Amino acid sequence: MADIFGRMPEDYTYRQDLQEDGLLERYEQDLAANNPAAAPRHDFNALGAGIGGVDPAYHRAAQDAQVYGYLTNNMLAIQSMVDEIMYTAYRLPRFVAINSSVPEGARQYGVRVRQRKGKAARISAGEFLESEYKGKVWLYVSQNPTAFEDLSDANNWFLNEPNTSESAQPRLIKRVNGSNWVSTDGNSRPEVYDFIVEPGTTRDQRIFQSDAPDHKTTSVDMWAFQIAWGPWDLRPGQWVHTVEAWVVAGPHADENKRVGAQWANGSISFDQKEAFLNSGQDSLMKSVELARQAWRDRRAVNGTVQGKEVSWPIGVAPSLPLGPSWPSNVAYKSGPAQNEIEWAAVSDAVGYNLYKMVGHQTNLPDPPIAVNGNTPITGTSFIDTDVVRGERYFYAVTAVDADGQESSIFATRGLGDSVSPFSAPVDDLTSVRIVPNPYSILGGNLSDGGFNFTGQPNKLLFVNLPVRAIIRIFTLQGDLVTRIDHVSGSGDEEWPLMANDNNQFIVSGVYVAHITNPDTGETDIEKFVIIR
Repeated sequence: MADIFGRMPEDYTYRQDLQEDGLLERYEQDLAANNPAAAPRHDFNALGAGIGGVDPAYHRAAQDAQVYGYLTNNMLAIQSMVDEIMYTAYRLPRFVAINSSVPEGARQYGVRVRQRKGKAARISAGEFLESEYKGKVWLYVSQNPTAFEDLSDANNWFLNEPNTSESAQPRLIKRVNGSNWVSTDGNSRPEVYDFIVEPGTTRDQRIFQSDAPDHKTTSVDMWAFQIAWGPWDLRPGQWVHTVEAWVVAGPHADENKRVGAQWANGSISFDQKEAFLNSGQDSLMKSVELARQAWRDRRAVNGTVQGKEVSWPIGVAPSLPLGPSWPSNVAYKSGPAQNEIEWAAVSDAVGYNLYKMVGHQTNLPDPPIAVNGNTPITGTSFIDTDVVRGERYFYAVTAVDADGQESSIFATRGLGDSVSPFSAPVDDLTSVRIVPNPYSILGGNLSDGGFNFTGQPNKLLFVNLPVRAIIRIFTLQGDLVTRIDHVSGSGDEEWPLMANDNNQFIVSGVYVAHITNPDTGETDIEKFVIIR
């Protein structure tokens, strides 16, 4: 029987997946047993025995993206998505419960988004997707109307009146459902004023308590927080200021993947999972203190903000603590199986961190990880031996001061050209090799476990060459593609673009490299394969 989209069950690729895995027959049996009326149709509720009814034998380790959510009983409207969503019993290695209330009429499922072939999963198994803490901190509110440039502590309402005072700020914090909002659109000014100010109330009545029993969320409604300041008697030409900072902080994405996978496979307890997620609150409070410090260190900034119709001076702005200066110069050079990095000293630095980028100078890990680990380098040079022959490397050096503050990693990232480690020359031409061979445009990056040089997808490398060599590339028909003169004195020579003398990429095929040692007259022939 066709579904509402005119598709038969066999038209859906999930059935092909189950067929390949030898699970289709079992699936049909479960479908009939749990919901005979639906068999042999596909239906998310057909496996309605619940989590307890899922046979662990069906669970399969999945390396692709997984998400968890609520799927309502009325799934007919989204059956067109069945190619993208797999059934819990057949596609998730383990069900992970969501710590939240389930809406009425909904059933809790774990679902998996299929990863298309050739594309890396953007979400890993069990990854926590909402682990961050979000907050807002108010730093300043004018106690009295004043001049534009006055943001002094003497006029900061937060500092000059205790929080227990009836006129303490903010005046009001409340949650307002979307349908209850009162604005000047269709309401009188007195009505809007009363909505914002709530005259005749105490501050305790006006300040929202999120953990109060009568404030708990009972339904999914559109609502927003309303925050009111003042009131002031504001005259023409006077200003009032409020300063706020928005802060978002939490565990790093890599930790969300690592700990989320542990929670998904059952290797950590609920309390351990909660402790990890709660650690984001510590990060939030550190960021809040940084925002407060930036405001305490505020300074006047010259300049003008140009609006659409008016302009105004920039004035006072927060200022984060300044870190040390960065090295004025960074130089690096390649060597046999190593790269050598040197930089200029910084007067207020007690040490330095070195960062490495493979393939391109923007290919920086997130978060950046120093080559030297947690121990700063005390000198002004470093030899990096954790390198791959032929790969291209960029480096950046930062200075660290006595307070542990670090200079910008981006300031020195582009101060040097790339370098590639090489090997010593070899006198025996029969030992010459061409890598990668065969070459495939789909070979992937070496740094990701592939075969091609990172950031240089069209590069071939000739290794074990003598001090000098002439390399001529021919097609099998004997046409000369290009000539490469090896004069660097090392044992390696790269063909960075695999282009002919007309600056065109060579096509798929078998090619011949004729190699000559001009110092001895010795020659050798090597073949290599190109797949594009």
